[in-house]
Amino acid sequence: MKRILCLAVLSAAVLLVGGCAEIGCDIGKYDDYVAEVSNSGGFMPAWDSLGDCLDSAVNRKSQRMLLKKSDSIILFVLYPDDDYKKRKAALLKEHNLLTEAVYSESDSKPLIAETSALVEGYTITVADNRESDKNYSFPTSFGMVGYSDEMGGIAYLYFSGERTANIKSLKKFIEDNFVFEVK
Repeated sequence: MKRILCLAVLSAAVLLVGGCAEIGCDIGKYDDYVAEVSNSGGFMPAWDSLGDCLDSAVNRKSQRMLLKKSDSIILFVLYPDDDYKKRKAALLKEHNLLTEAVYSESDSKPLIAETSALVEGYTITVADNRESDKNYSFPTSFGMVGYSDEMGGIAYLYFSGERTANIKSLKKFIEDNFVFEVK
């Protein structure tokens, strides 16, 4: 009987620490997903601002663990070649992009060590919207933008989480916290 009780307690502990993830990928629920990811509304583009695109996809991930809660959203938009070039130029002009690591005032270790990464053909760069968005805070609530010249794709990513560790590898952070299924 003690063995069964110990096994049940151990199994419950593993589930609590390991947690679970909820995934959403219905493009028709894009606005709902943006509303569900804390503070992302000021960063993620409005649906009607995307214009005529060839294809689009959204992935939302909600992770709940004993000591960590996080939400993320990623939007992929594919454009015809001429429109893609204009959209990419506007994207890079619209956002202040990080060019060097971000440090906290009280720690010598960087909050975000890498400011850009290549993930499945997309160049992803962390956006620095701290001046225009009071909710923006590295590494717990921030956005990224990306592009793929080969695919003609633009990507918008937003992360919101609690007790997030400093980000050493941006690529690993994206792979662990987003559903990065390229469209």
